[in-house]
Amino acid sequence: CVYAIYGSTGASEYFAGYALEKALSMDNLMVFMAIFSYFGVKSAKDQHKVLLWGIAGAIIFRGIFVTVGGSLFNAGSDITILGLYIPGEVIHILVSTLFGLIVGYSGVMMLQSNEAEGEEDDYSDKWYNKLAKKYFPTAGVLVFCGITIELSDVMFSFDSVPTVIAVTKEPMIVYAAMLSAILGLRALFF
Repeated sequence: CVYAIYGSTGASEYFAGYALEKALSMDNLMVFMAIFSYFGVKSAKDQHKVLLWGIAGAIIFRGIFVTVGGSLFNAGSDITILGLYIPGEVIHILVSTLFGLIVGYSGVMMLQSNEAEGEEDDYSDKWYNKLAKKYFPTAGVLVFCGITIELSDVMFSFDSVPTVIAVTKEPMIVYAAMLSAILGLRALFF
């Protein structure tokens, strides 16, 4: 479909974006296993259920991030803010630098977490699970496990979305590549 709509250039950008997203998503599998282990979710049926909702959330959040990121990259026209003229090239450089800083920060955080290897994460102590317990005190373990998986995926998307957008600025190609990689991730996990 991508080839039919965008031609060979679009198809090669799609494949490159897919390969990048798939490679960047491999660490998600290890995080999923750690989260399931922490919450004691051992049943394949329960894991399927949590990952189904996690994939649904990933599709929604990736769509939001691709829309925002793509619009920032494609807003290449000159603008004037408070009387200050900013050329489109400067906007591209600023947006690229912002995304680069996010990817760099993610890398530093991953390196720091690798240094603390051997320590088991206490997911119940995370702010989002404390908030969920406050408002949904009778929710089951699967809810907290799902929240943890969803928010960890959102954090992972902060480095994968800018990386795929760097390959192509066409939002539909970026989104299609990401969806293909994400939909295959659940199957790969099992």
